[in-house]
Amino acid sequence: MRYRGVLSIILTIFILVSESYAYGYKETLKIAGDNNYPPYEFVDENGNYKGFNVDVMNAISIELGIDIEIIPMNWNDALMSLRRGEVDIVQGMTKSLYRKSIFEFSNELVINSQAIFVRKDTSFVTEVKDLSGLKVACQKGDVSDELIRNVSDITLLEKENQGLAIEALLNNEVDAFVGNRLTGLYYLQKTKRIEDVKIVGEPMHTIQYCSATKKGDKETLAILNEGIKRIKKNGTYDKIYKKWFGESFSDTNEKWKQLFYIAQIMIIITLGFTLSVYYWNKRLKKEVEKQTREIKEKQKEIDQNDRLKGKIIESIISGIIAFDSTGKIINFNSFAKNLLEVDIQEGMTWHDIDIYERIKVEEIKRVLSNETLKKSIQWKLRNGEIKYIDCSIIPIKGPECVEGVIMYFYDYTKEKNLNEMIIHHDKMQALGKLSAGVAHELRNPLTSVKAFIDMIPEKIDNINFREQLMRIVPQELNRLNNLVSVLLDYSRPKESNPQEVYFDELIKDVLLLLNPHFKKKEIKITQKFNNLIFWADVSQTKQIILNIIVNSIDAIVKKGRIDITGHIEDDKAVIRIWDNGCGINKSNINKVFDPFYTSKKDGYGIGLSITHQLVQENKGEISIKSVKGEGTLVTIRFPIYPD
Repeated sequence: MRYRGVLSIILTIFILVSESYAYGYKETLKIAGDNNYPPYEFVDENGNYKGFNVDVMNAISIELGIDIEIIPMNWNDALMSLRRGEVDIVQGMTKSLYRKSIFEFSNELVINSQAIFVRKDTSFVTEVKDLSGLKVACQKGDVSDELIRNVSDITLLEKENQGLAIEALLNNEVDAFVGNRLTGLYYLQKTKRIEDVKIVGEPMHTIQYCSATKKGDKETLAILNEGIKRIKKNGTYDKIYKKWFGESFSDTNEKWKQLFYIAQIMIIITLGFTLSVYYWNKRLKKEVEKQTREIKEKQKEIDQNDRLKGKIIESIISGIIAFDSTGKIINFNSFAKNLLEVDIQEGMTWHDIDIYERIKVEEIKRVLSNETLKKSIQWKLRNGEIKYIDCSIIPIKGPECVEGVIMYFYDYTKEKNLNEMIIHHDKMQALGKLSAGVAHELRNPLTSVKAFIDMIPEKIDNINFREQLMRIVPQELNRLNNLVSVLLDYSRPKESNPQEVYFDELIKDVLLLLNPHFKKKEIKITQKFNNLIFWADVSQTKQIILNIIVNSIDAIVKKGRIDITGHIEDDKAVIRIWDNGCGINKSNINKVFDPFYTSKKDGYGIGLSITHQLVQENKGEISIKSVKGEGTLVTIRFPIYPD
């Protein structure tokens, strides 16, 4: 254990010694300093060189384990010695732009400032420009020399150090002294002449005070910075600073100035307090009256806004009901009450007005989670009438979450009834076009039946005749019955009822109606589809296909061709109807679905418009391509599954 202790001590000493000699790149660093720049650096009456800078350099020497030689000299000589490389460091120098161009500066030692010193009886100097026309003393080569050199008409007396420059002021050789503020105060206090001199104006050239090396000597500069860093870290710097700057030097002029400022502030405070007490009640009363007026005006404005919002809601020709997040009604308009025939009141819930029977709770929850819902509903009134209503449900968004929902009711019953009338009219118009052909188709089986009936008296005993009568007459009657059934089914108004559509069966009925026209114009029909099934309304789909094929027939003059194909593509049933008719002008192709647009002399322009609408109602799509003189292709897409 004892050997371990000895070994630890040896290792510690080795580390300290190694660290101490890490920066000993020279035997001795030569350091120059001003011989009379207290309290930074000066030679006292006993010939000892001392001061803040001297203590800092000695502390760095001890901390880094380097040898130094501090040489006091005239300040200007110190600057020249550093520039010529005769010394390595100037231990203290105020940093300026000019000096930065010829020296390297260490990290900051202290913050320095310059001041103007004048005799007590001087009252006309308050700033640098007031020195114009006067004799002024300063230290040769000091930063203060740079501050006053450009003042016009000044007589400058340069001294070797700041002590001699202050002496020149005290001995009436000059009118003012410009130099380091702390040095000046230190010298005046030490010579007990502080009462004879005062400082005027604000502190000047407040800037960093550092150590300096020759320009480009980065190695020595690094040693200085490391030493400053260490003595600041271990507390040595704070002790040195307190030793030389801990006690503030007396500045009588500054004291009186501070007292004057304090007195002014006290008077102002006292006066302000008195006036405040005097006017407080009056101002408070006015403020209360003002606040009261503003509150009343705000309340009036809020009331007006509420009334305006209410009028706006009432003036909307659609029903509006607003619910909070719990389902309670917070606002509504009269149109909603009249439309639904429900006595709506605030505080009621959607259960009280039977909304939940048409709109599911899950759908309301989706809206409360910030979705928007649109839905068509049917509403039965007391007299049994059915209203068709588009219902939009929109979330009411708060700052953090959805705070409720707004239900917007639009009554489209009249539009729906009018649309059904137009569709029915379109059917009747199509039937009118087919009437001649249908009459011919009806006449053919009737003629056959009549011929057999006329021959009954003569050939009733003929076995062959009886066999033909029993075979042909029922066939013709069935043919007649099928044709009448198709006509009745097509012409009868029906409610939309989407279901599975078997296209094979549907196209047979349509082609049966149009067969006379195919024969009349000698049109060849080709079909290519197998078990094509999709989801739509059967009656509306018949009307769609009929309208398109009728247009194809109208476009063919004689001996034409119509191709009907169908297949499944991307979950859609795709039906294509092509004809080799006259085609459509390129400039008119985008207008064919517009209401009342037609290129026919006897047309009304509603057929394709109704066709387009019916396709959309069945969640389908329709498009037309055409080349003038070559033909037209109509493509229809229907969903194969219910929505």
